[in-house]
Amino acid sequence: MQRDLLPEELPEGAAEDVSPANAVALTVNLVRAYVTNHIVPPAQLASLLEQTHRTVLGLSNLKPEPLEDTVSVDAQGGERLVCLECGKAFRALKRHLSAQHQLTPEAYRMRWNLPPDYPVTSPVYAAQRSDMAKATGLGKRQRGRPRKPRLQTGEEQT
Repeated sequence: MQRDLLPEELPEGAAEDVSPANAVALTVNLVRAYVTNHIVPPAQLASLLEQTHRTVLGLSNLKPEPLEDTVSVDAQGGERLVCLECGKAFRALKRHLSAQHQLTPEAYRMRWNLPPDYPVTSPVYAAQRSDMAKATGLGKRQRGRPRKPRLQTGEEQT
């Protein structure tokens, strides 16, 4: 098997400025990979090389656009958050991130350059859960019932 003409990792900044030698090597690698998996008539090989080389040179002049505000809330009025890793929509991302992408919410925020207070639960879902908890009295002591005294270390319950 032949060795690739380009190294696995390009030097810093190589993706932005592709030299003519790197463009040729990249073109050869792309066309070789395409031809090994597709049937290309010999008469079309020259045009395939030319088109690929033109595309590589055209793409090398493009600068990556900076990400604007990352749109992660679904168009359904904030009912779901869109996972930036896979594009699927969820009411809560925490379980999905850990199960599918092996990420914690903090690592997810760091990976996508999100602020530390970026939500992993959709605002609508969080409000529903909050309302449900308040309706059931979760987190409130029942009025009129005294608190049970805590046991000190060394004391036994009777």
